[in-house]
Amino acid sequence: MKIIIRTDASVHIGTGHVMRCLTLADRLKAHGEVSFLCQEREGNLIDYIGSRGFEARSLPLSHSRWEIDADSTISDLISEAEAESVETPVDWFIVDHYELDAKYETAIRNHVRKVMVIDDLANRPHACDLLLDQNPYGNGSKRYEGLVGQGCVMLLGPEYALLRPDFFAARTESARSGRIRNLLLSFGGADSTGETVKSLQAIERIQAQAVGKLRIKVLMGKINKHADRIRDLCRRIEYAECYDHAENVADLMREADLAIGSGGTTTWERCCLGLPAIVIMTADNQVELSENAAALGVISLIGRSEQVRMADIQARIVRFMEKPEELLDMSERGMNLVDGLGAERTLKELLTC
Repeated sequence: MKIIIRTDASVHIGTGHVMRCLTLADRLKAHGEVSFLCQEREGNLIDYIGSRGFEARSLPLSHSRWEIDADSTISDLISEAEAESVETPVDWFIVDHYELDAKYETAIRNHVRKVMVIDDLANRPHACDLLLDQNPYGNGSKRYEGLVGQGCVMLLGPEYALLRPDFFAARTESARSGRIRNLLLSFGGADSTGETVKSLQAIERIQAQAVGKLRIKVLMGKINKHADRIRDLCRRIEYAECYDHAENVADLMREADLAIGSGGTTTWERCCLGLPAIVIMTADNQVELSENAAALGVISLIGRSEQVRMADIQARIVRFMEKPEELLDMSERGMNLVDGLGAERTLKELLTC
């Protein structure tokens, strides 16, 4: 079986799409050849994908024009077919990209056998055989009425959350007391709005007021433009450690008592390990997801980044230091929502669709 994944990372769209596709690719590689198609945007992860053992071929920048993207993709598919002397060498073409929709997917369908789409937004039509939306929306399949064909198989909800096996393994060792000693800060690979700096300043004030001594671990990501400022703050704040990148994210989450971060796909990683989280929305596409997660009681949502002040973060941390029972309730709800086996379920559906 041959699989090609079309996705991107950049300083503007972050790294989440690529990272969850890598999780799926790790499962798929036992069943065939997996490669990636990515544009060379600022902050791309093409080299990182290669370091994970997958070929990543570059596409020219399309400046949000799907026709250019489709033409470049089709040229790549034709080259692959000619190299292998077959008509349609690609069994599955997987698209995880908010800028692409049914127009792009229809254009490439003649060159592949099946198309899978990973989406969160339900805001545009798709021409696909399989659709994955791992978010816990109460209206489920109704969100995609009129957006996918009748024959499309839909995998909906956190039971299909694409998490690496180490999250399921760490889940069994994740014990929560409700007390806060260890904090984990992670706002994705880019943190374009600078929420890590804001959060560290709030923690610095808590430490100075002797409200409590906290151990802080900061996970910056590969393309964080605020890296120098974050490192300076970590050197200044007692018990603060800074990581440019970490492969053992599951272990860092397991060891933490409270996370401060953005919405997005990392929500389900935290839920799987029962890690309570204070969440700041850093992009429009995180709003619906985060508001639904807050309604389910699996995160504590402060608001949008432009509305959240350092004092708001400080007050929320102090509140949870005084009310451990709220953290325990959040932990239990999160673990009940996400069991860490979503990638396995997705793989099974993909292989039998």
